[in-house]
Amino acid sequence: VDYNCVLPNTLVSGRFSAAYRMLYKGPVVEIGTESGNFLSVTAKHPILTDHGWVSADRLFEGSHVFSTRGKVESN
Repeated sequence: VDYNCVLPNTLVSGRFSAAYRMLYKGPVVEIGTESGNFLSVTAKHPILTDHGWVSADRLFEGSHVFSTRGKVESN
């Protein structure tokens, strides 16, 4: 699977074993949740939902997405 995940100027933290930097030209998906959280990602960024991992461009209004805090939210 070829994921283009992180948009320019995005702060990323955590433990990494490898990272690559490439120019990205393509669609951006903006995800908003009922609780007011927002996330902008590339179209192929994997998002964990109650139906497993799906690319961001396959989300629809009412999809249940998992946040880093373990809560399930509707977008």
